[in-house]
Formats: sequence, structure tokens, C-alpha cells
Amino acid sequence: MFSHVMVGADDIDAAKTFYDATFKAFGGPEAITDPKGRLIYQHNGGLFIVTKPINGEPS
Repeated sequence: MFSHVMVGADDIDAAKTFYDATFKAFGGPEAITDPKGRLIYQHNGGLFIVTKPINGEPS
């Protein structure tokens, strides 16, 4: 259905703590951090990406 979902977060470190625990609860891996500082979660063929808001506004 979806290949990926991207969300914005002001505090990437706090988001990593939250989403790492969330993904672990259903058998997913911890995030991979890309060179731009985005968190990338891969599970069952889909991607979930967390990034600073692209428009620069607070999330």
C-alpha cells in the first residue's frame, strides 16, 4: 500500500528513543541514521523516516 511514510520531529534524539522502542515492540530494527541526520526504519518492505521539518517550522 505505502512504500514509505515521513514525519517531522523537532528533537531527533527524543524521536529515536521513542521510535526505536516502538519498532522493537513489533519486531523491527533500530533506526539507521543517514548523512542528513534523518532516522530511517525499514520493516516488512516499508520505510518510516523521521526528519527535521522540511519547511523549517516547528513540528
